[in-house]
Amino acid sequence: MNIKLIRNGLIMFSIVTFLFSLNSLYSQENPKIKDNSGLATSEKEQPLDPQLQKMSDQINLGKQLIDQGQPEKAIPVLQAVLEKDPNQYIALYNLSSAYYKTGRFYDALDAITLSIDSNPDFALSYFQRGVIYESIYKNKKAQESYKKSLELDPNLTYSYINLGNMFYMERDLELADYYYEEALNRAPDMSEIYFNLANTYSHKGDYSGAVKMFKKAIELEPDSPEYHNNYGTTLRRMGKLNEALKEFNAAIELDPNYTFAVFNLGDLLRVRIQYDKAINLLKKAIKLNPHHPYAYTSIGICFQEKGDLDTALKYYELALKMAPESNWKNETTARIKNIHSLKRKNKK
Repeated sequence: MNIKLIRNGLIMFSIVTFLFSLNSLYSQENPKIKDNSGLATSEKEQPLDPQLQKMSDQINLGKQLIDQGQPEKAIPVLQAVLEKDPNQYIALYNLSSAYYKTGRFYDALDAITLSIDSNPDFALSYFQRGVIYESIYKNKKAQESYKKSLELDPNLTYSYINLGNMFYMERDLELADYYYEEALNRAPDMSEIYFNLANTYSHKGDYSGAVKMFKKAIELEPDSPEYHNNYGTTLRRMGKLNEALKEFNAAIELDPNYTFAVFNLGDLLRVRIQYDKAINLLKKAIKLNPHHPYAYTSIGICFQEKGDLDTALKYYELALKMAPESNWKNETTARIKNIHSLKRKNKK
């Protein structure tokens, strides 16, 4: 699951909230090895005894089912392993992943807690617990879990990313930058990190730094509509409207139904006084997301500028009804009052 903070048509960051599933089983005498992804595997040189091999096969089957998008089928497979060995922490770890992917967050938390009890030195378990805590809005505990995972494995890139994201949401941009930079030091080819840094720089007003990061993210992943959309948003803030237009169009070309880019392009065309084109795009944004926080107001402005006050009023009222928590609420309310005032004057 990807959690994204949305504001003014901008996806603020990309957060790693998926849970790993682990394959294979190793005995107490069989030391674990970590490959470059941080996943545990077993030493294949030392064959397991038949009973352990059967359990290993069941764990691998559970992992395969999770990876194939069938976590509900993985649950009984992994539970069967735990009936034989309640302390098998990899089975508990994967069971936690399966529960999480079926929306059973508290069952996932119970399973990962048991996994940690069985092996308190496994870094990925604390990362996984952090993800689960975030999903149930226990952010302080999530941060503690991510930090614990880094104590055990200082190279666990995903924990740095998620800590950066959490501090970004708390508007502690210096700490967010710190964790993103730490992640970047360990994964210099991961586009998401450049993307997250770009959004942080943009929020701080460091537009030149943001542009540099966006360009690198797009270089690494040119087919991401999110990257083009957010780059366009930053360019618009910089007053580079023609360049922003190109980026919004690039995002829509990659995904014609990408709501954020559809809205951003429509709203930019409104600013450029291309009202009819803007209205068509903004209506599409509303069709894609009937509760879009800004599209109704933007359409209303288009109609107001065209002199159609009744239609403008309709869209402003819809804005308050469909998106009552919009950041544009005050502007929308002011425009409604302005139209009513104009109508009263016209009657006189």
